[in-house]
Amino acid sequence: MKETEKNMKLWNFNFIILLGINTLTFMAFYLVFPLLAKYTSNLGASLSMAGIIVGLFSITALFIGPFGGILTDRTSKKYVMIIGTFINGITTLGYGLSPNIAFIIFFE
Repeated sequence: MKETEKNMKLWNFNFIILLGINTLTFMAFYLVFPLLAKYTSNLGASLSMAGIIVGLFSITALFIGPFGGILTDRTSKKYVMIIGTFINGITTLGYGLSPNIAFIIFFE
């Protein structure tokens, strides 16, 4: 087997690590999503306000996506992923530490 063919394998170590990190990141993202409405209700938000906050969560993700695509095209994909995962972790931690609705909206 030639050296170039050996490096072209899809299921290599780096791909498996990347797949694992993305799986855990999106799992955390989608586990927070349904709990956010209940958590905001426990903090005193009405059901309609909880729905708006969860909607903001989705809208923010929708609008940030294209910027992430542009960044990965122009810079290192590795660093964009590291920084994005770090920001995602900080915001997820921020939801749990938020004492009121204003802080949850801030972390959106």
